[in-house]
Amino acid sequence: MDLQFRSLRIVITEKPIGPQGEMVRKTEFDRESIREHRLVLGPGDLLRDRAWVVNFFLAAMIALAVFALIYGGAAIGAGVRLTDGDYRGVYTAAFVLSFLILWAGLSVPGAVRNKKQDSVSAERGKGNWKIVDEKNWEDFYRLLTLPKPKEEDSEER
Repeated sequence: MDLQFRSLRIVITEKPIGPQGEMVRKTEFDRESIREHRLVLGPGDLLRDRAWVVNFFLAAMIALAVFALIYGGAAIGAGVRLTDGDYRGVYTAAFVLSFLILWAGLSVPGAVRNKKQDSVSAERGKGNWKIVDEKNWEDFYRLLTLPKPKEEDSEER
């Protein structure tokens, strides 16, 4: 998997606003810190990521809740019991399959996100970094370069 993305530093500043001098936190992007990155990931890189552990429990909680509701509805509505051999096999297979699909569906994007963040942190140092995929960069940069309203106008509102 060949990933191309860009990163830029997020700068959080506090500025006084109004006659009382209330401090307001502003989040801005440092345009001078834009850098392009390329990352090549294999299946082993994704499978060894920490996202799988966290998403295991998340997927288990979601799957258990959904299948508990399904079983409750089937038991109350149709009188189905898991002690019956036919239903137990189908129910268990559907549960395991849905859990695995949900686990992979949550973990793979999380692993990719973690690898991008780790790559930027290793290359550029610790800090707050905004990571934007190359395919979304034009839209993001257009929004980044929009003219900002003057500080005086925003203070009066």
